[in-house]
Parts: sequence; structure tokens; C-alpha cells
Amino acid sequence: MKAIYLLLTRISIFCFLSVLAISDNSDAYKLEEVHGTTQDCTICHIINAKNEAVGLIQPITDLCTGCHPDRIAPSEHINDVTPSMDVNGLPLTDSKMTCVTCHDSHEKKHKAMLRADPKDLCLLCHDF
Repeated sequence: MKAIYLLLTRISIFCFLSVLAISDNSDAYKLEEVHGTTQDCTICHIINAKNEAVGLIQPITDLCTGCHPDRIAPSEHINDVTPSMDVNGLPLTDSKMTCVTCHDSHEKKHKAMLRADPKDLCLLCHDF
């Protein structure tokens, strides 16, 4: 019982810190040349002769943390792991969670390019 309490406390703290970081970093997701409508696709993608994106130049986590090294901190969500729970339709990369499981690198529907509202995103997978 104590282990479950400690785990739930840790998850709650993680979610709180994540939402706090998103709230404090509201300008970081406005880089149009990387993620926006004027983006340079070659920053992340391999482009073929037909000018189509056909793959990534590095593994997705390496791409993301190359520009966002602060997102490797212990308070950040773990990446490159197979989830132990249902992710409710969030995308996986080779059956693993990566940055793009929670963030959509091509759309800005929510703050920090999250796939859902920050207060709801954690609850798509985690029960508190």
C-alpha cells in the first residue's frame, strides 16, 4: 500500500511540474521555421526527389532533445519505453512512448504543441 501511495505521489508531482513547465514556457512553441507553417522540413526529415518527407534524419527523441535538451531532466516524462498501460490512441513510435506521443510536432492545437489540454493529457493514460 505504501508503494502505491509513493507511486501516485510521484506521478502527481510529475504532472504538476509538467503543467507548470508548460505554463512558464509559453513562447518556446512559437518557432515557425521548425514547427510552423513556414517550416524547413529538412531540419527533421529526409526529403526525396519528389520533395516528400520519407523519414527522419535521427531517432525522434534525439531530434527533439537536440533542440530541447532541458527536456531530459528527471522531472520530465520518460521516453523510449513501452507503455505498461493503454495510451488511448496516442501515437507510439515502434511501440514506444516518445516526445510525439504527447506532443504533435506539426500542429499547435494546445499549449506547447500538446495533443490535448495540459490538465487532461496525463489523464488519457494515468488514473489518479
